[in-house]
Amino acid sequence: MYIIMPYKDINKRREYIKKYRQSSENKEKERIQQKKYRTINKDKVIATVMKWYNKNSYDINAKKRKLHAENPQILKDVYKKSKKEICIMCGDPARKKYCSKKCMGLGMEGPTNRFYNGGNREGYPPEWNKRFRKSIRERDKFTCMKCGIRQIQLTEALNVHHIDGVKKNTTKENCISFCTKCHAIIETRPEEEKKNNIKKYHKLLRELYKY
Repeated sequence: MYIIMPYKDINKRREYIKKYRQSSENKEKERIQQKKYRTINKDKVIATVMKWYNKNSYDINAKKRKLHAENPQILKDVYKKSKKEICIMCGDPARKKYCSKKCMGLGMEGPTNRFYNGGNREGYPPEWNKRFRKSIRERDKFTCMKCGIRQIQLTEALNVHHIDGVKKNTTKENCISFCTKCHAIIETRPEEEKKNNIKKYHKLLRELYKY
């Protein structure tokens, strides 16, 4: 709160603040002032918040450590309650099906994944390399050609998809950029819809780049 107060006495100041806050116009002015202060002194605000958070979190953790040191049985009971089930992959105690991300990744590979569709094990040709994939992304201006999201907004590079599904047909006319989400949706569509998508995206490339 940033108000110019005429009184030095704390009680008089409080009364003045209450009166000042009664009108809606002053409230809006105060809100605008606070916004301006936060934008100008962003680093200071973050530093004060983090200082407060670290102090309180340390106090909470210190209390927990002290409690567990005095009564070690509490920690064992909490562990048993949180991890009742057993991991499918390794047999260690787990909260749900898996005990860790590593086991979850192994469990979601291949036929165990519900989206697994037999898999296309056909080999890629030598033309399929990093330089070629980068050229396709550059051609599409680093945007997903289905949803329009930019690569900068994502945490990983865009996927390069073979439109007709044939990996040996690695040409610019047959490759297009998709984000991982859109790529997964297109790969898991029924066959009739896949055929329509092939025509649709070939036509789109012809219109954009005149192939």
